Amino acid sequence: MNAIRAWNRTAGIRRFRFTHAITLLLCLVAMSGTTQATNLSLAAIRARPADLATVGIGVNGNNVLVGNVDDNIDLTHTTFPVGTSVVDYSGGGLVGAGDQHATGTSSIIVGSGGGVTGVAPGAFLEAANVFGSGGLNVEGAANAIFSQAARGRNIISMSLGGNSFGATIDGNSTFTKFLDWAVSDLNITFIKSAGNNGKNGSSTITTPGDAYNIITVGATGISGGADNGKFSQVASFSSEGRTTDLRNKPDIVAPGVNIDVAQVGGGTIDQNGTSFAAPHVAGGAALLKDFADGFGNANRLDHRVFKSIMLNSANHNTNQKDGTQWQPTVPGIDPLDDQVGAGQLDMVNAFVNFKPDETANPANTDPVAWDLNTVGANAMVEYEINKALVGGTTLTATIVWDREITRTPAGDPELFLDDTYTVGNVADLDLFLVDSMGTELDLLDGLGRRSLSESPVDPTEHIHFVLPKTDDYTLRVKNLSGFDEMFAFSILSVAVPEPSSVALLALVSGIGAVWRIRRR
Repeated sequence: MNAIRAWNRTAGIRRFRFTHAITLLLCLVAMSGTTQATNLSLAAIRARPADLATVGIGVNGNNVLVGNVDDNIDLTHTTFPVGTSVVDYSGGGLVGAGDQHATGTSSIIVGSGGGVTGVAPGAFLEAANVFGSGGLNVEGAANAIFSQAARGRNIISMSLGGNSFGATIDGNSTFTKFLDWAVSDLNITFIKSAGNNGKNGSSTITTPGDAYNIITVGATGISGGADNGKFSQVASFSSEGRTTDLRNKPDIVAPGVNIDVAQVGGGTIDQNGTSFAAPHVAGGAALLKDFADGFGNANRLDHRVFKSIMLNSANHNTNQKDGTQWQPTVPGIDPLDDQVGAGQLDMVNAFVNFKPDETANPANTDPVAWDLNTVGANAMVEYEINKALVGGTTLTATIVWDREITRTPAGDPELFLDDTYTVGNVADLDLFLVDSMGTELDLLDGLGRRSLSESPVDPTEHIHFVLPKTDDYTLRVKNLSGFDEMFAFSILSVAVPEPSSVALLALVSGIGAVWRIRRR
């Protein structure tokens, strides 16, 4: 990585040089003939004010500090609110009046006029310009990430990256390890585009999208407009997992086809790419932070909590490229789908999951809840659901933790890629669904989804499972490692309703009878 110094631009495709190869930047900016306005993509992820109002949420990212590591942007465009800024980290100065790629990605996050509606128009965005006259300064990109986090910009989006097809994507490049260290030590929710090399098949995620601790984002929307703005299927170009060390990527997907973004010089332009999916997730994280800032609970601001909430609440009805339903390749071993991740970002579901108070006592866990906890070495934490869950409904549960990285500075505090990054603890946690008899269930539901998640390599475990019967359930987190590990936990499930609620339902529907349902 230390030999990386410049990416060149040709025909809308950015290129950069590794030590041994010229590799493509796979965050392609492409034109399309059919426009799906940004408000359609916001509708697909249910992030419009009217969508959020349905669950009593009125946030817009107000005063949240967000970073976007890209290029110079057109600050004269009317879509950018007061407080939007550009800081040069390239060492070569700002080039031109604004770059189209950077202007477009930034507008998806904070756009508030000029034909573009951003996900979090109330946020303050700093565009980190890492392209100078000589191309990309990768060292400058690392410096930008550190600097933004040090100044409170703990949500950072980056739609840059690359590697030659077939290159090793195992999380061990210097920049990838730097990112895992920064996310863990500086508490960054870092969002990275998956890349646009998906037509080459599996294992085409672009570096540093193979990092453990970040959120890697694929794109939805059938190319050519056939999806009609539904964004219900992964785009053909979207890069796929798995990594070469067999971890599932991407983590999540978001709209990335025919997205209206701000055009340099004014107006809008229609563009495709995972580059434009990632900012949707960054904007969603800004909405979560806006909400979390209103509470005194510091755990709400932890990057692991944000990641677990967004993955756990994702729309699993999002399909693979061939129209096949969401399905991990090896259910129970693979927590996520190698094309779809956990599913498509869904901000209404995210706020439903995030609104309850943190679980104060795992032995008394609500059916919809979250937690930040530590599981001891070779021990377990049990989340006992305090209401019976309804058979035939779907339970979704997720745990997320970090890969630990130790940084040894080499000398110059601004040359992060000259430092040494040593991989430390990579915990092996598993997640099990347990019935009222104390049995760890090992079942497949009618959709082929498993009641446990025990990946030996992923820093995520994820269960999305149709319950076989109404019962009192527990979710068991097991630590198979010889050291303690902090993790975030999320659950979305459906409880047997209270007797009064059932009576009201019966009255409204004209049934005329009150069902007495046992509550644990």
